[in-house]
Amino acid sequence: MKIVFISNYLSPHQLPFCLAMDRHATVEFAFVATLPVSDARMKLGYEDLDKKYPFVICAYESEMIKAQCKLLIEQADIVIVGTAPYDLVRGRIKLSKITFRVSERQLKRGFEPLKYFYRYIRWHKMSPNRKPCYLLCASAYAAYDYSLFGLYKNRAYKWGYFPETMHYENICGLIAGKERNSILWVGRLLDWKRPLLMLQLAAMLKRECIPFHINIIGTGPFEDILKNGILEQHLENDITMLGARKVEEVRKYMEKSEIFVTTSNRQEGWGAVVNEAMNSGCAVVASSLVGAAPYLISHGVNGMIYAHDKIDECVAAVKELLQNRALQQSMGVHAYSTIVKEWNANMAAERFVFLCQYLLENKSIDNLFADGICSQAPILKNTWLPNRGVE
Repeated sequence: MKIVFISNYLSPHQLPFCLAMDRHATVEFAFVATLPVSDARMKLGYEDLDKKYPFVICAYESEMIKAQCKLLIEQADIVIVGTAPYDLVRGRIKLSKITFRVSERQLKRGFEPLKYFYRYIRWHKMSPNRKPCYLLCASAYAAYDYSLFGLYKNRAYKWGYFPETMHYENICGLIAGKERNSILWVGRLLDWKRPLLMLQLAAMLKRECIPFHINIIGTGPFEDILKNGILEQHLENDITMLGARKVEEVRKYMEKSEIFVTTSNRQEGWGAVVNEAMNSGCAVVASSLVGAAPYLISHGVNGMIYAHDKIDECVAAVKELLQNRALQQSMGVHAYSTIVKEWNANMAAERFVFLCQYLLENKSIDNLFADGICSQAPILKNTWLPNRGVE
């Protein structure tokens, strides 16, 4: 089976899946990169992975290579399309060949009525309903956003990002050795990631005399605001700003932290830090609008989800975990198990190939997988909350 993945460039979060596909015994795999890694990302420490792996073809290097990529894309059995120009896949769509689009949610800024008809025409052109086009949802809310435009009905499947999965010989030992009452927040310090909620969390926990310490990793426009807030609210001993850290260092902090909190609004497409924190045995407390949360977290079992606009629910969840260490550790163990057994690159590759085999053989794919990766994606609205189901 020939499978081609097209995207702007090979990113660290795509790499584990691509490696798993390249290793797969029944797959001839290629990754087509459409753009070079930007200078800005290189300055931030990004590695140019396009030049590191033999399965990567850089379409941007010449018109001749781009033409070869178009032919490869048209001839492949299956194509996965990420961020890529339409002209690369136009021929394939016309030939009615199986094509998957991997996408985060599209309406990150809300419905925006003035853009509706433009988006409707553009998206239907890229993925016509009459063609075998399918959606890999890299957000639990992607299926809903596209459904508003009449797309991918019964053709949307759970997906995500699959960062490197770490395996620990003694996960219970790792969790037992975590720093007591430790809370971690990781991300760019931007408005929509809502880092200022950590000040509210800290103030409310301190008011109730609950022991805790928060580490914040990241830089961005809200850095000075956070630092000033810490001083104004006398939280210097309760919150440590760690600035930018390398990926390896972030994982080390996750391994030492009992609780991981993510506070983003609907602009958080997926949130790969959720995968990484769960893989590190953290008890995760996540905003309901984080794209990864409804797929990865079973509320009360391997983490907690709070209504995105209710800081009191976030505080209550963190408070319960700080005061009930047995629950916290149980969630950490289940979170780790979720990643190493269910939500990882190897499982994604195996299930995706299985799904593709069924499609190529014209077999029914209804309920092929009951849950998890490549199972049918439910239509989740922004109002979705755990234990309330699909609204």
